[in-house]
Amino acid sequence: VGEVADPSNIVVAGSLTKPKNKVPQPTPRRPTEDLENEERAKGNEFFKSGDFTAAAKSYTRCLGINSRSGVALSNRAMCHLKMKDWISAEKDASRALELDPTHVKSYQRRSAARLALGKMRAALTDLMSAEKLGGSKGLSVEIRKAKEAMRDAVKRAPKKRVKVEVVEGVSNRRVEEVLEIGEDGFDITDVNG
Repeated sequence: VGEVADPSNIVVAGSLTKPKNKVPQPTPRRPTEDLENEERAKGNEFFKSGDFTAAAKSYTRCLGINSRSGVALSNRAMCHLKMKDWISAEKDASRALELDPTHVKSYQRRSAARLALGKMRAALTDLMSAEKLGGSKGLSVEIRKAKEAMRDAVKRAPKKRVKVEVVEGVSNRRVEEVLEIGEDGFDITDVNG
């Protein structure tokens, strides 16, 4: 009884005026490229601050926006390297290279993961591929270090004595194939005789 009605909601009989409904208007959609770049920038900030887990999550959200973002995969590979998750780093860098086989940083990141996993030859191949693509001057240093790591691994490899018997009826070619094993660090001694 003593209340005053809101005049904006009063409908006068015969009037064409409708009550004002306050329906929220949809906000314009932002292009996915903007969202991806924004999320990647957040990931970069987390990475710079040393929060590699949060950075990896941001790059994962980038991939949710654009699953074909080689840069996001490569950046996430770098986060995995920092967290010493070598297998995930190798997988992400490999996927990034499937999307962009000219991305030098992805070769370098995959190489670092492969070195840590003991895949010396594959790591060296990645570095040489990056160098062919015109990578940074620091690649020659990385290649030299990879070669040294490979030599050290061969030196540290356990030596095995392998009994080799020459059996009649086996071709010389087969015996040579068996003897070639010696080039990979095995000490082969002919115990036959």
